[in-house]
Amino acid sequence: MTEEILKAAAKEHGHECPGLALGLRVSEIASEVFGWEKIPEDLTVTADRPACYVDGIRFMTGCSPANGRISFRNDGKWAFVFSSSGRKISVELKSRPNFAAGREAMMESVLFGDRDELFNISDLV
Repeated sequence: MTEEILKAAAKEHGHECPGLALGLRVSEIASEVFGWEKIPEDLTVTADRPACYVDGIRFMTGCSPANGRISFRNDGKWAFVFSSSGRKISVELKSRPNFAAGREAMMESVLFGDRDELFNISDLV
């Protein structure tokens, strides 16, 4: 993840925030796991609920509620399911963010922290 991506996404979103950072990072992880060079047209994403991370996912993948490629399950889990070509992966935040750490520290951790320490990544299909 680069600072330039964060700045460009924040310009579209309206501000930098941990939720936006989370959407960017889970999308980046999905892209790495799937091995995409280009985001596939059939990609869909399932997330917990509409929140700032949706703009990060939209920025990175083009998926949005408006085009029907993001859906919500409202289950309280910080897990994101990316589906394409019959394969599904889940990228789940291992623990709730430490809000007491402050906004900048949370964003730094989500964007640049060790992937395996922060997220459970699993194939579902």
